[in-house]
Amino acid sequence: MDLLSEGVDWDAALERARGEGVLEADASWDLDGWDAAAKLVILTNAVLGYPARLEEVERTGISAISVKELQLGRQQGTRYRLLAKAERCVDGGYRLTVQPMALRPEHSLGNLGRKQMGVVYHTDIFGSITAVIEELTPMPSAASMLRDILDILV
Repeated sequence: MDLLSEGVDWDAALERARGEGVLEADASWDLDGWDAAAKLVILTNAVLGYPARLEEVERTGISAISVKELQLGRQQGTRYRLLAKAERCVDGGYRLTVQPMALRPEHSLGNLGRKQMGVVYHTDIFGSITAVIEELTPMPSAASMLRDILDILV
């Protein structure tokens, strides 16, 4: 989204992202929020112990935002990020959403680069904890996939 807000057109931005290895082979997985939704389901199951399913995630991808909106946000000091959220409901379940949101620089995820991912955990006694992952190459993702395959087979 940063490239688009800087005036790079969609085709050039997608080509650059592919060249850098930060775009799924099927770009719709990133653009439509499927990859973020899948990661949200995995985290919700593993961390929150909630049996989330991909079908439960309310999903809006980044292609829903116009280039003009991205550029206006940049001028106003915000950057759009595709955020995946698990919000606790009063019935004990979770509302799962993936949607683009304009974040200010002081937000813990507001300054993430194109090769970074972050997660914010809101805890009951420790406040908010943020973890940022920087993937300069596709190697960490490839290693994770290999580990998953080995876990399935072994």
